[in-house]
Amino acid sequence: MVQYIYRTNKGAAAIVIAFNGKDLALALLLQKNFNVGNIYKPKGQDVCTYVISDLQGLNKVVNLING
Repeated sequence: MVQYIYRTNKGAAAIVIAFNGKDLALALLLQKNFNVGNIYKPKGQDVCTYVISDLQGLNKVVNLING
């Protein structure tokens, strides 16, 4: 898995959505529909995060949200 985070001198651009561990199916559904991002689920924690950090993925999601 290759993860690319778009960085500038002002910081890094990313969309991070945190879910309760019970909502992993929703995070997987979003990832499947957007076709971008990674899902992380730390061992021993009841949480998962959906992270979109590559520039094309960020543009795609922002355009879908803004219309």
